[in-house]
Order: sequence, then C-alpha cells, then structure tokens
Amino acid sequence: MLVLLAAACAGPPERPLQAVPEAVPEARRGAVPARLAARRNLVRGGAYRAYPPAP
Repeated sequence: MLVLLAAACAGPPERPLQAVPEAVPEARRGAVPARLAARRNLVRGGAYRAYPPAP
C-alpha cells in the first residue's frame, strides 16, 4: 500500500537517456563534418593555400 502511494507521489518516471541520433555514430566512425570537409577539400584542391608549396 505504501509503495503505491510513494509511486503516485513520485510523478511520471523519467525518460531513459537517449543518444544523439546522428552525431554519435558519425563521431565513432571518425567522419568529418560536412563544413570542415568542404573547407579541407577547398584547401587541399589548391584554391587557397596559406603557405607556398614545399620545394
């Protein structure tokens, strides 16, 4: 009887913790976010170089 009373006073049960749907597997795979990948490919492609090419 006391258990039911305590359960009623406790309120709704808390939701179990949910992982972020996309970020966790992507980070686990080591994937690069789209913005960083686009910037890196732009730099790698030679459109912008911070330093002159090595001799």
